[in-house]
Amino acid sequence: MMTVDDYINRNIETILKDARRNKPFGTSYIQRVCGIGYNQARHTIDKCLQDGILVKDGDCEFRYRFAS
Repeated sequence: MMTVDDYINRNIETILKDARRNKPFGTSYIQRVCGIGYNQARHTIDKCLQDGILVKDGDCEFRYRFAS
């Protein structure tokens, strides 16, 4: 059985496959790409921010982009 961390890691792998995206994006983008709900998308984003995979885009609190 998969743990919460397993699901989040799977989502991160899916997001990284689409890392060519250069535009800022929000939570709904993560939901669409991974086929998940809002809460799981938020947990995934929080983990990506913590690991340095994503960074906040400028002054907007809810927009993100891939770290360079």
